[in-house]
Amino acid sequence: SDSPSKNSYIGSYYHTVRKLADSARRQISICILPDVVTVYIYVINCISAVVDALKTLQEKIKRLELERKQAQKNYHQFSQDAQKKQQVTALHTVQNQPAAAELGSKLQSAEARCKVLEKQLDYMRKMVENAKKDKNAFMENQVTQHLKKGIKSEKLEKLESEYLKLSRTQTLAEMKLAILEQNLLKEQHERKLVQEKADEVSTLLTLFQRTMREIKCITQKINGIYKFSI
Repeated sequence: SDSPSKNSYIGSYYHTVRKLADSARRQISICILPDVVTVYIYVINCISAVVDALKTLQEKIKRLELERKQAQKNYHQFSQDAQKKQQVTALHTVQNQPAAAELGSKLQSAEARCKVLEKQLDYMRKMVENAKKDKNAFMENQVTQHLKKGIKSEKLEKLESEYLKLSRTQTLAEMKLAILEQNLLKEQHERKLVQEKADEVSTLLTLFQRTMREIKCITQKINGIYKFSI
């Protein structure tokens, strides 16, 4: 129940690593492989598959980073537009000041939460990269040692145990990354709702301005008629 779904953002990579680990366990449990070269090729293939999965994960992270930057750009543009509108309608927004203040507070809160998520994503990305480097270094070192000394059953069991331990560490990091991505999507949705509320306030301000102009025009006409009658 703690594993991500196959259809989730990270699920596909999680199951890829699990399949590799299961395959390694089955292959090692059968017997000691007949020759050193076969084991070396098998381990290198496992490493290559893990690296490919991690590269795909990094591409997903980069795409998420681009989406975050675009959302931040939209937020800054919205803030600038709101500031310009506020300057134009400063004399007619006294009654709307509480709503505008609340909106500004929500936008600042959303921006702060996104910054926290950004730092957490950077941290998790470094964890995934370090896990990949540690796993590759460990596997290469173990393969070199076993090629020199010869392969024994106990060595293979230890190698499998360490490999699975590193895989679990990587899987945990990927699960945490998936949670952070979901939180970022939630924050982006909340920011969208706040922006829609801001658009609604802007529409009301525009309507208020138009009404004030119409009242002013009617007042001028009435004054003109009154002066003419006098």
